[in-house]
Amino acid sequence: MSTNISNSQVSTDGDDVEIPPPFLALQQACDSPVLWIIDNLGLDEDFPYALADELGGRHFEKLAVVLVSHGGSATAAFKAAVVLRRHVDPGGLLFALPAHAESAATLMSLVADSIVMSETASLSAMDIQNGENLLDGTTTLVSSLCLAEGFDVLGDLVLSMQDKAAKRISRYTNLSEAETVHAANDLVSSLLEPVVAHVDVEIIGSRSRDNQLAHQLGSRLLEMANVVPEENRAHVLAKLISGYGYHGFTVMAQEAQNLGLPVVDAGECFGNALRDLAFLRNWTDDRFVDLLDLEDTPAYDVVLTDAGVHKISVAHVVRQYADLGVKESRELIASPPVVVARNVTSRQAGDIKGRLESAGASAEVEEADSAAVDEGVSSDA
Repeated sequence: MSTNISNSQVSTDGDDVEIPPPFLALQQACDSPVLWIIDNLGLDEDFPYALADELGGRHFEKLAVVLVSHGGSATAAFKAAVVLRRHVDPGGLLFALPAHAESAATLMSLVADSIVMSETASLSAMDIQNGENLLDGTTTLVSSLCLAEGFDVLGDLVLSMQDKAAKRISRYTNLSEAETVHAANDLVSSLLEPVVAHVDVEIIGSRSRDNQLAHQLGSRLLEMANVVPEENRAHVLAKLISGYGYHGFTVMAQEAQNLGLPVVDAGECFGNALRDLAFLRNWTDDRFVDLLDLEDTPAYDVVLTDAGVHKISVAHVVRQYADLGVKESRELIASPPVVVARNVTSRQAGDIKGRLESAGASAEVEEADSAAVDEGVSSDA
């Protein structure tokens, strides 16, 4: 299904629907483009190609990825993560999680330079899932942790049955201890034979291979991001792959941070938008992948109101955000008020204002349409 997003509407197979306000609110709280990945189909082998097609030939200094997914193919998630990494500068890839990013989606998030999570968002164990053929001819995905748990339960059952059978045989017969153990083993084997006949030895062996694959993929993504210290990576992966005991184990923000993942505070504005977005998890029935560019967000101007006494330092700051030489920068700041940065995001404007004030100047942030001052400079800082 083709899905495209504009500033105010989503077009799905020709039907336009209004974008929920939290989408726009979160976009406005970002200082970067936002890539939306809302997936209810499962991350399949087509997903990395759809993602690469959406990103095209663009490269980003910063990119925020809003990810909602129950998981899917580990290799597909890995490929998608590599695609994202190639399109974003080091340090600029943010994963924003409003709800669930489980299993393969958790694996995918390991490529992020930073992760923000709503209060209800969750990662999960990222054990590999395999297709298992059922008796009715269909195939279902079964996780390696679930398989391991099943074999553990079967093993405990065998030991319990052997112990109880041996006690009963010993009580009601005159067999020796060795004969009793042998008879108990024969009895349990005959009872479990129909079950054992349906156990696929290949599946048992696949558990070890699956864990190795999950470790290899996760290790490569952590290396690409290079945020988690190298000495901690093995611990992080071991915990996520097998340390939680069962597939779907919920890992909330604080636990993910304690584990060593780069979970950071979202801030009030971004955090509120992320929280509100969590209530819209089911607004699409299948998959929504789209990129919102910054040109759709409100623009702001930074106005220098007083250059202060350290004009050389102030001129140096201005030069970083305007295509001006030393002389032109000094001439510009000599006659305030004047616009020193135009059409930037609110967060960028705040950063520029802070740097100017640190240099000894006074500055204000105004909406672009309301700035009634000298022309100054035009900057896409």
